[in-house]
Amino acid sequence: MSAFLRFFIDRPFFASVTLCMVCLIGIASLYTITVQDLPAAQLGEISITTSYPGSSADEVELRITNPIETEVKSVEGLASYSSSSFDGESQLLLTLRDGEDFNKVLQDVKEAVDRAKDLPQDLDNKPLVELENSAKFEFFTFGIYGDLGFPELREVARQLEKEIRSISGVGKIERISLPNRAFTIALKPEALAAYGLKASDVRQAVLDRNFSGNGGEVWSGKTETNTLILSEIKNSNELSETVVTVLETGTLVRISDVAVVENGFDVPKDGFSINGQRGIGFTLYKTEKGDILKTIERVKSVVEEKLKESHQNIYAAYSLDLSESVAKRFDILSKNALVGIILVLAVLFIALQRKLAFWVTSSLPFCIFGTISLLMAFGFSLDSISMSAILLVIGIVIDDAIVVAESIDQQFRGGLSAREAAVEGYRQVFKPIIASVLTTLIVFIPILFVGGSLGSAFMVLPLAIIMALVLSIVDATFLLPAHLAKALGKTKSSSERTSYFDHCKVAYVRFMGAVVKLRYFIVSGFFAVSVGVVFVAVSELEIDFFPSTDAQMIELEVQMEEGTSLKRVQEVSEEVAALLEYPSEVDRFHLAEATPTFSGLIVLTEEAATKGRAKSISQDIERKITTIKGVTDVSARPDSGGPPAGEPLAFRVFGADDTNRLLVAKKLRDWLLDQPGASDVRISEETTSSKILLVPKYDRIAKLGISVSDIMTNLEIALKGQAIASSWVGEELVDITLWYSQADRNEQSLPNIDVFTHDGEAIPLRDLVSFERVETPTEILHWNGERSAEVTGKLDKSIGNTNQISTQALSFVQGLEGVQSGIQVEIAGEAEMTNEALLGLAMASGIALIGVWLIISLLFGSLVQPLLALSVIPVATASALLALLLHSMALSFFGAIGILGLCGVVLNNALVMINCCNNVIEKRSVASILEAASTRLRPILLTSLTTITGLLPLAYGLGGKDIFMGPMALCLGYGVLFTVPFILVGLPCLVLIGDDLKAGTSWLGLAED
Repeated sequence: MSAFLRFFIDRPFFASVTLCMVCLIGIASLYTITVQDLPAAQLGEISITTSYPGSSADEVELRITNPIETEVKSVEGLASYSSSSFDGESQLLLTLRDGEDFNKVLQDVKEAVDRAKDLPQDLDNKPLVELENSAKFEFFTFGIYGDLGFPELREVARQLEKEIRSISGVGKIERISLPNRAFTIALKPEALAAYGLKASDVRQAVLDRNFSGNGGEVWSGKTETNTLILSEIKNSNELSETVVTVLETGTLVRISDVAVVENGFDVPKDGFSINGQRGIGFTLYKTEKGDILKTIERVKSVVEEKLKESHQNIYAAYSLDLSESVAKRFDILSKNALVGIILVLAVLFIALQRKLAFWVTSSLPFCIFGTISLLMAFGFSLDSISMSAILLVIGIVIDDAIVVAESIDQQFRGGLSAREAAVEGYRQVFKPIIASVLTTLIVFIPILFVGGSLGSAFMVLPLAIIMALVLSIVDATFLLPAHLAKALGKTKSSSERTSYFDHCKVAYVRFMGAVVKLRYFIVSGFFAVSVGVVFVAVSELEIDFFPSTDAQMIELEVQMEEGTSLKRVQEVSEEVAALLEYPSEVDRFHLAEATPTFSGLIVLTEEAATKGRAKSISQDIERKITTIKGVTDVSARPDSGGPPAGEPLAFRVFGADDTNRLLVAKKLRDWLLDQPGASDVRISEETTSSKILLVPKYDRIAKLGISVSDIMTNLEIALKGQAIASSWVGEELVDITLWYSQADRNEQSLPNIDVFTHDGEAIPLRDLVSFERVETPTEILHWNGERSAEVTGKLDKSIGNTNQISTQALSFVQGLEGVQSGIQVEIAGEAEMTNEALLGLAMASGIALIGVWLIISLLFGSLVQPLLALSVIPVATASALLALLLHSMALSFFGAIGILGLCGVVLNNALVMINCCNNVIEKRSVASILEAASTRLRPILLTSLTTITGLLPLAYGLGGKDIFMGPMALCLGYGVLFTVPFILVGLPCLVLIGDDLKAGTSWLGLAED
């Protein structure tokens, strides 16, 4: 190894060039790497969405969901599947088993859906089958509005949409309040009857009139010329003048004689307002590789240019803009990183020689920029997860550099030349450095195997850490010794700073001389306190994996009474907009209106978000909107930008017995309502809508030669409308829709709708069916093919704990008779996601501990030595939990990742301390071990101080708060701070206790020879 090290130490120019090149490539990569909010990852879920407008949830379940489920359930590789049948839509979500080939399963699912039988003949679009990806999400919502008429505004919006679709990074575009253009034929039943006509006659007349074709070629003597018939309907006048029939008198009966023809738009099904201004809205979804910052910048530029070109009073406003949060996160990280680096430099310049401090600090840009370059090279993006990984390894990277620098400096002060000091200093710490990097890798590698969508989304975290750690080894081995050898060659071997630390070492040895006499008591005290902290944390610490404390956005959903018209929904929407007048707290908002539910997004001001006002504002909004007449439910949920966690209280109750299932669900709901903090608990099966059930008179229709489908066809034309043809008008494909006039589509007119026999006889509907008023569910759920019900509710987390209540709820339902009769209850929503994440992290931690133990055993050649190093982990974990308790913070997912990173950092220091004590072979005594431990005082203090000073700015948001990385920095920074006493005091005591035991247990073969 010495010869290998000397080769690089003798070439400092190579080290300098390598450092500069990596930094330059990294800086260039910052301008080219894709920037996203979350990493692109296949989530192991396949969605199947089928739209069937105008149908009830029962019909959707029977005609769409059940046939698709029948085929899909046989696909290999599915862990579970669920479905939701709504009015007008079917949604299936398939969860794949871990380790499956997602693309293969996707292809199998598509083939299964294609095999589905008995799907409705009038299904306009095939079921949409998609593999869910964490990077394909809505990232920008904007609206346009103005003083001009709707047709003019619509035309500008249509042209704008065409421009936006061509922008790289924009995937799906969701249009709101932008109906398609249509020619509408509103039939007048009385006029039809007067002329002895049926709706089918009008339909056929339109088909005959709206025709284009090639009639063949004619020979003109020299050339052949095609003959064409272009008879497509281009305007409402042509449609009105279309002849339906000719009377015996020769009179032409035109469509205008039996109907009202309008040149307008489809019946509006939604509405949109932004900041209280009614207009047309667009929600943009990004592509997998789309760059949020560049894409949104381009979209805004296109919108601005297009509105200028229109030369009209049209304005644009936006609500959702994820480029702001991404840019803000980068700004926060860069500011806090700058503050942290300045503090780290200050500590190093105080404790080390200036030239040594500079080269130690150079390890940071080498590893950071090198990691960014590798991320781009392997096709990853720069996002909140990869940035978190870089933040985590900063402490580990700088620790390795400090340990190497301090060891080399110590050898130099011992009298070796700079060149030999570099070789010997690195050789002295080679084993603990390699061990610390390997153990850190082992800590994070198991995250690669955490299953579910969470594991897929966060896979980049361990990969980025592996990249950074590999670079840190490269730096510590090839670059840093060469730089330090050159720097030490120009300095003297003593300094005032050295004598200062010598005094500290003397004081430390004197202090430890008294402490080790009580070593059993001291070690027991450390572990007793750690166990106590963990016990308190388990009972008091809230688990909220994706907290919304400092959220800047609020997702709003308002449920109206079933049957509420769109016009009434829009009136309520305007009332809601008036309630959102919080001048100092609400920055902007939009409302997307539909019936009976409409939704919206509220963006808070920076000040309100920083003060953690999202929760109180949400509660205030819910309270105010609930008082509006016709509103049945309101949900205003702070959104911090993490994965959707679901309802705080959520359970799925499933089984074939409808009566028992609903009974269990009701008992569970009643139990939940008695729990502290629980409120607004609902059962999905109890949400119903009123419908008119038509019961056919089978004997009567059989005698008339009419089928049930004949009745349905006449009803669809009369009430739902039927697109009977289409025609290109300019660059738009315009549908020609046939139905009854509005005056003939009310409940009073329903019994009088004519159904025609095959002989043309008109039979009123009342003679063919009977009418009943029924209540039907608005949503029908399945879980693995069985009917299910969801019990969901809200929870005040300052009073109740989601996981505790969910666990207690399962215990409650175990004794219910319904459960014993085939009804099963499972946790869903936020608690399910949290439990999956906890299980994954627990498994990863268990595997990591075993891996760390094996690595250290191999490196140190002992089965006992790893136990000494691993003893620091419970202390570190307790220290991080104590930091959360002292700051009244919940344990988040990023906080848990911070604890994993903390274990890597403290293991580094522990291994350095243990290795130093192991080097005392001759005359091994208490004094010699304490003297050896004192040589590690400076590197351990320096590594701890640099880690703490580098992270605490982010933990307290000195350069701006980050809701995710703040808790991670807090756990890591305070964990190191609270663990230092154990490493400096507890570990030497443990080493001596090990020597005590070794003397009495060597016959067991547990100690080294």
